[in-house]
Amino acid sequence: MNLVITGGSGSLGKAILKQQGLLRNIGVTRIRVISRDEQKQVSLMRHYEGEIPLDCFLGDVADKERMQFALKDAHLVIHAAAQKHIDKFELDVPTGYKTNIEGTRNVSQAFADSKNAVSGIFVSTDKAALPITSYGISKLAAEHSWLWHNTYQKEIKFGVCRYGNIWASRGSVVETWSKKAKNKEAFLLTDIECTRFFMTMNEAACFVLRSLFENQKKVHIPEMKAARMLDIAEVIWEHHNLGLRLNYQVVGMRSIEKVHEILSAEGPVSNAVTQFTKDELRKMYEDWLNENHC
Repeated sequence: MNLVITGGSGSLGKAILKQQGLLRNIGVTRIRVISRDEQKQVSLMRHYEGEIPLDCFLGDVADKERMQFALKDAHLVIHAAAQKHIDKFELDVPTGYKTNIEGTRNVSQAFADSKNAVSGIFVSTDKAALPITSYGISKLAAEHSWLWHNTYQKEIKFGVCRYGNIWASRGSVVETWSKKAKNKEAFLLTDIECTRFFMTMNEAACFVLRSLFENQKKVHIPEMKAARMLDIAEVIWEHHNLGLRLNYQVVGMRSIEKVHEILSAEGPVSNAVTQFTKDELRKMYEDWLNENHC
């Protein structure tokens, strides 16, 4: 079967490509990555070590005709392409909506028109649960647009994966604080009680693939642990500055942030689930440093 991954040259796409065993078990015999960044695709092809043949297509999900071409023979699709940086999104909401809402509609319709379509997953976020940002609203609208395809046909399964933060993903607070800790620069915290859901990139990739294979045509939500952001800050600071107390400033919550996150309207809330211990956070941080040779 042909698997198409939009935004596939990003962190999640690369993590999915490493799951060769799961991919083969699902029945994947060829993979097609669609993304906008030519250089990332070149790097991906150069370093790809999987046994399953891989093709890379340049394309923007906002381009309807390009999506129709790229998905015309797809059996499976994972739609991970999106504008995700909340601050940037709020500065250019029309463009964000064009990518996240219209782009998702283009991908879902192109997949619905595929002669081979079997199962498709849209990768969402906890920010879509009772959203307070334009980004969260766009992801919730995209979820509804994606799942709508289940209402008029039964052969193709459309499902959603919604989860929280990926530990140390590109541009994350872990990456940002790591750089600051090395230079002994102050960390900026919004609230010392702030908590967030976390999972590793490998866990996210496995969850997405299981949801694709066991697609129940709904919003799939994993069980997730959470962490207090202050605990993460202390772990990172102590790793690089043993003996020194954490240097931080509390800057207060912005209108686009919640003190605690939820995964659905009914919960759970990130401060009411099992929390990562500091030892667990230390191991996660050290594993990330080792993997990236930091």
